[in-house]
Amino acid sequence: LFSFWRRRLDLIHLLGNDTCLALGRRTVLTVYDFMWNYYLSHGERNAKYLYFSFSVPFSLRRAGALIALSRFIADQAADDFPFVAGKIFPIPLACPPAITPHADVANALKKKYPFPFVFTLTTSLPHKNLSVLLEAFMKIKRGGGFSGKLVVCGQLKGDFHEETLGFVENNGLCQDVI
Repeated sequence: LFSFWRRRLDLIHLLGNDTCLALGRRTVLTVYDFMWNYYLSHGERNAKYLYFSFSVPFSLRRAGALIALSRFIADQAADDFPFVAGKIFPIPLACPPAITPHADVANALKKKYPFPFVFTLTTSLPHKNLSVLLEAFMKIKRGGGFSGKLVVCGQLKGDFHEETLGFVENNGLCQDVI
């Protein structure tokens, strides 16, 4: 805060859910998601989500402008918090530049998966969009657009683990999703 005033800045960009009370409209806030609201609406009660249920709407109202990471998040904000109309702008994250893994990593993956594959590191939580990836993979496989497999790594446990496994099984993807 001191640095903001000392440098005579016009705006400050903040990441996360809260604005600085002293800066109010001079802040631009990036909105990542509303998972706290999702969990509250599904019966999850803890201090963090309850805090967000008060602080996030307050911060959204006080911020001078809002950046949403996707059109979906911008639309969700507008639906849930009508007062953000006109000050929320979706700016999707860009894909990073293509990288080539080190030769030893590439060789280890080729040895473990000796077939074409798409690799993803994720969780089964809804905001990570694994269900969207699985649905897209299913459509591509059924359309004959890819003959390989989908390798899913990460934490696939918790409340949504069964839904993920059920989708794979119900759509005949057990041989194609590892």
